[in-house]
Amino acid sequence: MGNGGVFAQTIVMGKFEKKKKNDILKLKYFESMKRLTIYLLILLSTCNSFSQTFTNYTKTDGLGADGINAISQDLLGNLWFGTINGVTKFDGTSWTNYTTDNGLVDNLIYSLASDKNGAIWIGTNTGVSMFDGTTWINYGIKDGINYVNSIAIDSDDNKWFGTTSGVVKFDGKTMQHYRMTDGLIHNSVLAIAIEKNGTKWFGTPKGVSCFDGTKWTNYTTMDGLAADYVGAIKIDSKGNKWFGTLGKGLTKFDGSTWKTYTMSNGMIGDYIWTLAIDKQDKIWIGCSNSGLSKFDGSKFENYTTKSGLISPYVHDLLIQNNSIIWVGTYGGLSKLTTNNTNNLIDNNFIDNFTLYPNPTKNKIHLRIDNMLLSSELTIHDLTGKLVHSESLNKNETEINMSEYHVGTYIVSLRTPKGILNKKVIKL
Repeated sequence: MGNGGVFAQTIVMGKFEKKKKNDILKLKYFESMKRLTIYLLILLSTCNSFSQTFTNYTKTDGLGADGINAISQDLLGNLWFGTINGVTKFDGTSWTNYTTDNGLVDNLIYSLASDKNGAIWIGTNTGVSMFDGTTWINYGIKDGINYVNSIAIDSDDNKWFGTTSGVVKFDGKTMQHYRMTDGLIHNSVLAIAIEKNGTKWFGTPKGVSCFDGTKWTNYTTMDGLAADYVGAIKIDSKGNKWFGTLGKGLTKFDGSTWKTYTMSNGMIGDYIWTLAIDKQDKIWIGCSNSGLSKFDGSKFENYTTKSGLISPYVHDLLIQNNSIIWVGTYGGLSKLTTNNTNNLIDNNFIDNFTLYPNPTKNKIHLRIDNMLLSSELTIHDLTGKLVHSESLNKNETEINMSEYHVGTYIVSLRTPKGILNKKVIKL
């Protein structure tokens, strides 16, 4: 009886120990899963931070000044920053500053644009400077130009300058002026945008003017604008016009209806200085006192100094390769690297653009796939001087380099989605 009891007790104790062991294993399993979940969350968070991060630059890094009013990119991929103390070129590694000491007409920069030849046009407080990498040419009060708020370049390479005394069209030889007496709604032109068909849109403190080359049409709050003070204009791939106003938010015009978005819709601020549109038609909105917003058509995503933005006073934006947003502010420069995977410049795309022989003594053959037809081809030397340009309408092109000096040249293709660069060596 005693032995039987001991045996029964042993069986019970065995079951208890087994259950206890199973409970311990379950606990360990749940603890492991908990740690794994936390790890995965941290990993996802880390991946997201890597895919969308800010890098900031100031005067100590090489900028001419921390106050940045304008940003542009030239044919070689160099970035240009218009500051309150000259213009700065950044090639991805080194910074080069230009001021009146180098030939600039004025050190207070308001606007920038790059033409199809690779020259940079610089709008200043007292006129416009053109710099082709070697030579400076200045246009000022004697030419009827001062205080250049904005610059746009049309498909015929005409330059359009928005000034405090109207719009100026420059065809390379003559300056043609348009003012209120011609149909412009106000003489102070703050922003310019050009449609694919060549129609120009001008933002002013008193509304928007549309000019088709012959006829002027003006729009104000009476028509549907949120405010008459329009300091930024962009046109998306569908032809919608987006107007950034000072104090009343963002207005979209599709040609017939108007719709306005404000802070009440989730935007970071209503005082808009600048706009940019990426390849997915997402609208990037720079506000004068609150930061940066991205609008995908349904919701806003906002960026502030807490997100890593260097300053809330955003003056200009530039989208590089559809994946990097350069943000010019009054406190320096921010580079936002996004998680946009639709970056055209990838290895597969570059393989569709070949040069041979390289190095060469005489001629090079350039071969492209059909997706690159109609691209604009340019060749520059390392000083930035343009030595050749043409539009590519066939898959293979022969270029005679026999008269070129010995050295390295940059062959660039400007496509609808980005710029491809390759080096070729002339022996």
